[in-house]
Amino acid sequence: MIKLNRASGVLAHITSLPGPNGIGDIGNEAYKFIDFLYKCNQKVWQILPLTASEKPSPYSGTSAFAGNPLLISLEKLVDNGLLVQSDIESNRPTFGDRIEHNKVFQWKPNILNRAYNNYKQNYLGKLKNEIDTFAKKEHYWLDDYTLYMAIKAEQNNQTWSKWPQGLKQYDKKVLEQKRHEHADAIDQHRFLQYIFFQQWHQLKRYANQHEITILGGIPPDSIERHGQLWNNPIYDWTGNLRKTNFDWWTRRLKKCLKTVDVLRIDHFRGLEAYW
Repeated sequence: MIKLNRASGVLAHITSLPGPNGIGDIGNEAYKFIDFLYKCNQKVWQILPLTASEKPSPYSGTSAFAGNPLLISLEKLVDNGLLVQSDIESNRPTFGDRIEHNKVFQWKPNILNRAYNNYKQNYLGKLKNEIDTFAKKEHYWLDDYTLYMAIKAEQNNQTWSKWPQGLKQYDKKVLEQKRHEHADAIDQHRFLQYIFFQQWHQLKRYANQHEITILGGIPPDSIERHGQLWNNPIYDWTGNLRKTNFDWWTRRLKKCLKTVDVLRIDHFRGLEAYW
């Protein structure tokens, strides 16, 4: 980790970077942005959450741990041999000079699926071993996340509260059956998470080598006089979290601090007061 002293920097989320695929990603333009920061003697790059999301907002995450596959660089997949350029150009929509999430949501997952199929057909050697090692290391969140995403697709992307009883009540026998039924979909989500974090950590190393600190957090918002109601569940501090010595929070923070150099905890006053 780079020691952060008084410094200046820029807030720019990954999706805001330029590129030909309708949304900024962690590919070549991200490296160029780091070069630009370095040339301008900037020391901090603040980003928004990188977590997986099914909506344009980076704050509508489906996981506190998983990375957003839509930020994966397709060009980097070409460099790695998982795609060829024609795969990217096939049925690529015409994108303008603004972010077009709806087009990206409809198009890019198909290209990522093609990369996964190419992996299965041609790269079940060293790459599979690397993915297996990644999955073992990250099992504490990856196992549930990949199963959740597979079931969510089966349930036509309905919110989990509308799923059949055995699924939404976390019946282990029912879930184990679903894990067997959706083994390939689970494997694909595992593959995409490996690719995301592989690309991200390569980019982060490049930033650190150029004396750029990655700051995770969000920009300040206007303060609402009556407070904010986000409809998030209230954490059961005195129940399971205390029984596990707040293990979820510990893992969450450790994961964040491996993903970024410096972490901003927003609304900490409310978090501390409730705790």
